[in-house]
Amino acid sequence: MLNRTFQYRRLLLPLLLFCLLSCGSLYTARVRQEVSVDSHLEHEIDFKARNRIMVLTLAQEEKTLAKTTLTANEATTDLVSLALLNRGFQVIDRAHVNDFMQENDLRLDSADVSKIIEMGRLLDADFLIVTNLFQNLQASHAISFLPGEVLTSIDTSANIGVSSRMLDLESRQVIWVGIATTQDQNFQTAIQRIADKLIASLKQRRSTP
Repeated sequence: MLNRTFQYRRLLLPLLLFCLLSCGSLYTARVRQEVSVDSHLEHEIDFKARNRIMVLTLAQEEKTLAKTTLTANEATTDLVSLALLNRGFQVIDRAHVNDFMQENDLRLDSADVSKIIEMGRLLDADFLIVTNLFQNLQASHAISFLPGEVLTSIDTSANIGVSSRMLDLESRQVIWVGIATTQDQNFQTAIQRIADKLIASLKQRRSTP
């Protein structure tokens, strides 16, 4: 009887291990989604002549419903800036922006648009991109088999949404708006994929009615 029980356990263990690995791969495939982008470019822009961009976030405090924080929003602006640099744009260093704000006692949470535009002009920016997280929900799932064994799997997913808009600092007009969402197992990779898609949409032709 004991020998038969041992044999059953020997057969059951590989089966459970296979199930764990296969279910994990299916879960990963289900969690990671393509980036969904909805954008509008008001008119085509000659970025060869004007390509200096300042990237800001106006978020200043935690928003409980969306679970977004200032740190997460600043990370988003950094990744959007990186995507811009990778596509040949010139980006105003955030350190210069922070120094300017400190020297002029300027706070983004109290500044109106005209002050932000003036700051961009003084820093020789051609365009301003304002980007903010509107969704940052993370969920963890743990699956354990055979108590006492080490067969444990933990999956973490992040639902990310980013909204961005670009202002032409010369005309003071909003010339591009982009909203992107995705789901991934990692916050940073989700934002990287979103940033790449958003900046790619900057050079797409305007759709004609």
